[in-house]
Amino acid sequence: MTSGGGGVMKDQLRLNLLRYDQLLKTISEGRAFPNFAEGKITFPPTFKFDKGTPSYDTSHKQRIPAWTD
Repeated sequence: MTSGGGGVMKDQLRLNLLRYDQLLKTISEGRAFPNFAEGKITFPPTFKFDKGTPSYDTSHKQRIPAWTD
C-alpha cells in the first residue's frame, strides 16, 4: 500500500489532518479571509519535541502540531 518510504500513507495522514484544520474550516465556511486562496499544503505539520528526546513538548506551553510556528 505504500510507495518507497511510506509516501501514500504519509499523504493520507496529511489529508486526514487537513480535514480537521480549524483555519481551513473557518475559511471554507466564509467566516475568515474572504477571497483568500491558499496554495496546496504538501508538507506535514510541525511536531514539537523536547530537544534531543522522543518526548513530545513537556514544556508549560504544551504546544500542538501546527503548519505554522
